[in-house]
Amino acid sequence: MIVLDFEGTIYNEAALRQEYRKIFNAYGLDFETFSRIALKHGHFSLESINKINIENLDREEIIKKCLEVLNHGEKYLYPDAAKFIKDCNCRIGILSFGDQGYQMLKIKGSGIFKNTSKIEITCWDKSDCGQMLPEANVYVDNEIEVLKRIGSKYKKINLYFIDRGGYAGEIPSSIKRINKLTDIKWNSKS
Repeated sequence: MIVLDFEGTIYNEAALRQEYRKIFNAYGLDFETFSRIALKHGHFSLESINKINIENLDREEIIKKCLEVLNHGEKYLYPDAAKFIKDCNCRIGILSFGDQGYQMLKIKGSGIFKNTSKIEITCWDKSDCGQMLPEANVYVDNEIEVLKRIGSKYKKINLYFIDRGGYAGEIPSSIKRINKLTDIKWNSKS
């Protein structure tokens, strides 16, 4: 099984947040301020909008507009990832970090739900996710520290760092595009 991190690896979270900025700005809210408020109450989620204490704020309308964006989340998939997931002839698992309900909304809205064998969402360290990682042959993430922790715990997994831009260091197992996994020789039995 190939396990893929969701945000930053196959899903362009930065583009989604740009869309959220437009919605929040239309209501006179600063998205960065909202994000800080949301994180004080746990992980980012749409329910966090209800924690904003501004009189006469139409919270329901903001949530409705954000849900409309999430329901068309296929446009936030990186094109190489969308093609790889659609065309892959092996089992694919998605491992994501954050609020369970919110992450599932994004995953379902992206359209990849039907092409995945397993989905695991955690609020803790991804290396502690025991459902998929023990059976994974390959794990791809855009965060080096996560890869290091998973690599120290699961020695048989082939780890790949996906560089979506901005990383200046050298990584031996680095790929620029998810579809490059098809060029790599690895055991695809599971």
